[in-house]
Amino acid sequence: MKIIVLGGSGVTGQLVRHYLADTNWQVDYCSRSESNDPNHRRLDLLGPRSKVMDALGEYDWAVSCIGPFEKWLAKVARLCVDAGTNYIDINDSIDARQAILSVPAKESGVVVVTGAGLCPGISTALLMSQSEKPVEKIQAVLRIGSGQPAGAASVQSMFETMHGGYRILEAGEIQQKEHPDQVGDLVGYECPDVSSVSAIFPTVRDYSYQVEFAALNAKTIHYLQSKRIFTLPGISRWLAKKASKGVTSKALEAGDPKPANLEITMQTSDEQIIASVKGLTSYQFTALSAATCLQKLAAGDLARGTYEIAQLPETCELLLQSCKNHGADVSIVSHSL
Repeated sequence: MKIIVLGGSGVTGQLVRHYLADTNWQVDYCSRSESNDPNHRRLDLLGPRSKVMDALGEYDWAVSCIGPFEKWLAKVARLCVDAGTNYIDINDSIDARQAILSVPAKESGVVVVTGAGLCPGISTALLMSQSEKPVEKIQAVLRIGSGQPAGAASVQSMFETMHGGYRILEAGEIQQKEHPDQVGDLVGYECPDVSSVSAIFPTVRDYSYQVEFAALNAKTIHYLQSKRIFTLPGISRWLAKKASKGVTSKALEAGDPKPANLEITMQTSDEQIIASVKGLTSYQFTALSAATCLQKLAAGDLARGTYEIAQLPETCELLLQSCKNHGADVSIVSHSL
């Protein structure tokens, strides 16, 4: 089995390679830079199409860690599909989800899986663990610990969400919130789970997702939300790279990353269920999710086509077990209302 990790020199991409190191697969990665690493190949996905097709076509699966996904949408997935290479990603963009699920994977004889990260991905697995319940309301909260390296794409995506809108499910309809609501250090955020919860829970009426960044206080969040400079494409990209480099340098020097905590509260008419996972950093959870799903899917015989994690129930229990196997705490508790 030959695997290529697209964006494999980034924070998440390196961790994906780490979690795949125990397989007997050939795991390569690409970037636009030169490297003496025998598993590295220089590849610019925006370069000559024939060269990109030839390179991707050598692999059985591509793992995309290239972001921001809201910018790339389905471009990388389409490249892989056209090259005849199966594709899986860590996408956390609602718009990219919609675009990727529409690529002609079945017609091209390949598998495309989107959203195999933390949110969605592990969050979806927690939701799926309660799929038999008549859940009416869902509130998901992700608390991201400080002291961890940060990818430039993630920082740029954060800038955009801080300034732009985000979507929630309210009274059974997906609604656009133009400016992130802030409760203390919690910020309203986007997660593609909002588009799949109705399929998991036909009874659900409300879904929201909030994020707390331990490295950012309420004052900093307000600054990010109010300054237009963070919305200018070229400047925001430069600021994201600069911020990412500084945060990563400090994190590596300190060597004490704090874990993330994802907690999802699901409510029925007479019961409240709290499903949570904690103990790894958000980047570790994201990479572990992609690596776990890939190992499951590559070893199976999944019909050709496009999928998200909510359509792959066989991966959900495995995802939660994999978290436990790597030292995370997975908890599901309930009480009557």
